[in-house]
Amino acid sequence: MDETTASDAAALPRPRIGLLPTGLRHYWDQFPGLREMGLSMCGRLRRHLEGIGEVIAPELVDTAERAVAAGAFFREHPVDILLVFPLGYTTGMCVVPAIADLRVPIRLLNAHEDAAYDLATADTRLYLHHEGVCCIPEYAGALVSLGRAFRVRTGHFGDPRLWAELRADCLGAAAARAFRELTFGVIGN
Repeated sequence: MDETTASDAAALPRPRIGLLPTGLRHYWDQFPGLREMGLSMCGRLRRHLEGIGEVIAPELVDTAERAVAAGAFFREHPVDILLVFPLGYTTGMCVVPAIADLRVPIRLLNAHEDAAYDLATADTRLYLHHEGVCCIPEYAGALVSLGRAFRVRTGHFGDPRLWAELRADCLGAAAARAFRELTFGVIGN
């Protein structure tokens, strides 16, 4: 393990990682297979995150109604941190209702399974599959409007820096929960 021993890792609380996958419902019928491509990529992300902690995720949020349901889901299943993962371009309506009541660290994932793709030969479906980056400014603007702090984590799934940052974020959020739950007093100098 990096920077921690096995005994240290056993003493750390296991992070409860909220994963909010977002997409745009209007695209699914127009571009067959796009939804499945995004869900497959989200599955890869989830499997990697499961090596860090317990992943807690609602179904894909691709409408405002599903965003409201996701907000209720996270109230019923508390998390230490929320990772917002767009599967392609998505509007802010798919995020704001889901996160409005959450008081946990938020990370916008400007991440993708591919490091690059050939735009010259890509069809619209493949192009849209790579367009999650387009909604990051919209999501960020919505969070700023709500007065919410957040960070953006950027990289492709083969980038060790991305995983190191996410691991540190998740473990730090779990440690913060552990400190909030402590009941102890200090006497003396």
